[in-house]
Amino acid sequence: LAPAQPAPQPAADVLEINAAWRRLWAAPVGNRAHSLAWRLMHGCLPCGLYRATHGCRGAQPYCTWPACAQSRPAATLEHIFVQCSAYAAARAWLASTWHAVSGHLPPLTAAVLLGDCRTAWPSAPSAPAEAQLWSALRQSWLLALWEVHNQPAAQQPSSHAVVAATVHDLQQLIRSSFCFCCPASSIYPVLPSRILTRAVPATPADDFNGLWGLNGVLCQAVTQADGSVTLDVRLSMQHPVPAPLEQPQPPPDAAAEAAAA
Repeated sequence: LAPAQPAPQPAADVLEINAAWRRLWAAPVGNRAHSLAWRLMHGCLPCGLYRATHGCRGAQPYCTWPACAQSRPAATLEHIFVQCSAYAAARAWLASTWHAVSGHLPPLTAAVLLGDCRTAWPSAPSAPAEAQLWSALRQSWLLALWEVHNQPAAQQPSSHAVVAATVHDLQQLIRSSFCFCCPASSIYPVLPSRILTRAVPATPADDFNGLWGLNGVLCQAVTQADGSVTLDVRLSMQHPVPAPLEQPQPPPDAAAEAAAA
């Protein structure tokens, strides 16, 4: 009999893609953010160029933001999330927020923001908790930007709206994760033991802070003298970095003329 041949090893790019999928689904965010990140990695979000190419009525293949009216760039996913000047301040806020948390600036490129490619980011987070926190911040930001971008045409997209939606979603995620990790002790005596599916952690605040409370920037779970745990949410429109200012909306006639031009 011929000796058994060793199984072929996956290529490096295959390993990187598999790792990106695992990071995507491990992020502590909701299904809508997971789904959007999954579709971005597949390049199957219906951007303006895609919709116009496929004959959707009223679809514009070019970016309709007034600042892009002269150069008329194609409304691709890379342009919307990475290049469009309408969201430049929102991208800067994302980078500055992560720098405040970790001390590193993420490259604002399509490979990092849309594909979560760690080979394109030399200082990408390697510790599991830090990687999960970056994924949560990135996916929440992507979802907020996409929803702002697809709001009614009467409202101009803005970096302020993107950051406000990101902060709101992250605050909700932080509070729901805290309730899961650090439930009030009074809840256990009234629960039937058969529905308890996990052991109560000895140090719930440490478990929570290991992810969301990294370096105490976004939030902190504090153990009180009586053993109870309280949550201090520090993330806001002013902390750790100020959000972009809200821009005044142009008059309806001016907005219509700018879109027509």
